[in-house]
Amino acid sequence: MSKKPTKKPVPRAMTADEAAAAQRRIAELAEKIEAAKIAALDKIREIEATLQAETDPLSAEAGELAARLYDYAVGKKPLHGDSKTVHIGNAGAVEWALSPEAVDIDDEAAVIERLQALGLEKFIRHPPPEIDRDAMQRDKAEAEAIEGISFHQDEKVYVRPSGSRVRVDAKIGKRGKPGKWKLVWPKDEQDTE
Repeated sequence: MSKKPTKKPVPRAMTADEAAAAQRRIAELAEKIEAAKIAALDKIREIEATLQAETDPLSAEAGELAARLYDYAVGKKPLHGDSKTVHIGNAGAVEWALSPEAVDIDDEAAVIERLQALGLEKFIRHPPPEIDRDAMQRDKAEAEAIEGISFHQDEKVYVRPSGSRVRVDAKIGKRGKPGKWKLVWPKDEQDTE
C-alpha cells in the first residue's frame, strides 16, 4: 500500500510587524555570526603567536646546524666531476643545484617599446602587449643584447636528513655563502597546514 504524499503546510503571510521583526532578527543573527568569526580569528592569531614563539628557536637551531653541515660539506665536495652531492655517512646529504634560468626585466613598459622599435615582436605576446619570457629563453643570445633584459640563475643548497621528509634550503648569495636557511616540507604536507 502506498502512502499518500503529505502536503507541506503553506506558511501564512506575515504581518507588517512580523516582517519588521524578522528583518531585525536576521540582522541580530548576522551580527552574532560576525562576532563569532572575529573571536575565532583572534583565537587563531593567539595560537599562531604561541606556535611561532615555540618554533622560532627550533627553526633557528635547524638553520645553524644546516650552516655547519654546509661548511663541512664544502670541504668534502669533489673539485671535479658532475657530483653536486656530499653524503654524510648514512645520516643524509648536502646537495647543490641551480634553479631554472630566469629573465629579469628592468622596466617592462620601456622594454616593450624598445622591442617594438627594434622589430622584435617575437618577444611580445598580445593582447595586451606583454613580454614573452619563454621566447627570450629560447633565443637567449638575441634577448641578452637588448637593454633592460638580463638573465640570472640562482644556486641553492639543500640539507636533506635521511629518514625525514623535511629539508633545509638556502640560496647561495653573491659572496658564495648561503643566505637564510629555511625548513621546507613536501608540498602535500604544506597544503594541509
